[in-house]
Amino acid sequence: MPQLVTRIRARNFRSLESVNVPLRRLNVLIGPNGSGKTNLLNVLRFLATTVRFDLSAAIEQWRGYEHIHRQSGTRQGKVSLTVEGQITQFSSQNAPDEYMLEMEPGVRGIIRREDFTFKRQGGKGRRYKARGNRITISSEDKGEE
Repeated sequence: MPQLVTRIRARNFRSLESVNVPLRRLNVLIGPNGSGKTNLLNVLRFLATTVRFDLSAAIEQWRGYEHIHRQSGTRQGKVSLTVEGQITQFSSQNAPDEYMLEMEPGVRGIIRREDFTFKRQGGKGRRYKARGNRITISSEDKGEE
């Protein structure tokens, strides 16, 4: 199965206050300068760096948290990045995989929270959510394939 990202959500990331963008196999980003087209792609670049090297390295590559957090407004709220897609073997259009990363500054550095939700077996059935060192098993049947 080809790997396919089907949705990007971002809050407080660079110029993006709150976006929820569904994707298809071919996507075209159109808009005026400064509307967030590049920063939507930067969500994927930032997440790819965290996967390859870890969050601290990604933040360092982006010159610190202050360059990641939304650059206008009051700078309140966590940075939240979510990607949905058909990545693992048993995901489907009705039961996509989902990865979410939230981060905010804390007393001793950046506080992060990560969730990864996926299906472990084919057909209708359980979805697994990994959060930190916990795994939750649920049967969220939403017409899964």
